[in-house]
Amino acid sequence: MCVFAIGTAEFAVAGMLPEVSTGLGSGVVATGQLVTVYAATVVVAGPLLTAVTVRISPRRTLLGCMVIFCAAILTCAVATDFAVMVLGRVGAGLVHGVVFATGLVVAVSSVPPERTTWAVGMVTSGLTLATVIGVPLGTQVATHLSWRWTFWLILLVAAIGTAVLAATLPGTPRPPAPSVARQARTLIRPAVLATLAMTVLGYGAVFTAFTYLAPLVQHFDGGSTAVTIAVAAFGGGGVVGNLVASRTSAEYLRPTLLTAMVLMTLTLAVLPVAAQNGLGATVVDVFLLGAAAFALIPGLQVRILALASDAPTLAAATNVAAFNVANMIGAGIGGVVVAVAGVTWTGPVGACVTLAGVVFTAIVLRADSDNASQLSTGRKR
Repeated sequence: MCVFAIGTAEFAVAGMLPEVSTGLGSGVVATGQLVTVYAATVVVAGPLLTAVTVRISPRRTLLGCMVIFCAAILTCAVATDFAVMVLGRVGAGLVHGVVFATGLVVAVSSVPPERTTWAVGMVTSGLTLATVIGVPLGTQVATHLSWRWTFWLILLVAAIGTAVLAATLPGTPRPPAPSVARQARTLIRPAVLATLAMTVLGYGAVFTAFTYLAPLVQHFDGGSTAVTIAVAAFGGGGVVGNLVASRTSAEYLRPTLLTAMVLMTLTLAVLPVAAQNGLGATVVDVFLLGAAAFALIPGLQVRILALASDAPTLAAATNVAAFNVANMIGAGIGGVVVAVAGVTWTGPVGACVTLAGVVFTAIVLRADSDNASQLSTGRKR
């Protein structure tokens, strides 16, 4: 429930961008940068706060972070102007990475090694359910009641999730952890840095288009119901992609990642054509985009946990930060594209970014295969 609440809070603004823009008296492009503000906070604060809390028990870390998150969502719900909303978004972004990374490590440590990918998929399913249920519901609430009620509902879910955590999560101490300096050195290994770059390139394009999905759909359809359906389609695709990748990434990591990135490139490239051809075509395209986007998460998280096994929590938080670097860059590029060329160009521009990700990922994974072959040959000798 906590990951679901956090995921809904992260993505909700994109689904109700016109309503929030009107309510705060800010332009659509400026309001869209609330996504960038959130992502920038996660990027900066996630690894730093994780390093600070790495020696604190998971129970205390998660409960403390969720209390801060609830206070931040309350701030968003009562915001009277853009500055107060920014403050609330910053507060929520502060704890995003810590909650997600700590939850991942707790989940992975509670299952056998062969079920690591499944455990990661179960945690990330909170994000996919946020996109298929939380964000569309928030969009409808914003349309028919008020965008403030969307934040009140997020606050309710977060409070219930925090109470459940308090009642069920044992207060086990953290195992001994390496020093912060040693953990930080783990993150500058070439293979770890390459994985972080794969995350940014592979996911950045998604937010170039998704941040401005509501204005794009309204540009051709004009109805708020169509926006809700499109956002729900993205989330539904995310659920399917996450579930499939949770099963395939353990044994077929390379084809899973490359297939997801190629599909993402294609769906982004044809997004404006789909939007012009009606809601049905848009739903199919956005569903496939969501499936491709969320199919990346299990494999990339498992890869970085394996490469940085001596600093798993900090590595997971840093990869969450990388996802949000992608979020921030994508939303920023999308804003520029909307201002300069119009909302219909967000998809094709995003496809160019993802195409670069396809090439880079293929090179990195090919190098992995070559290194593994060389190591195997060396052992035989």
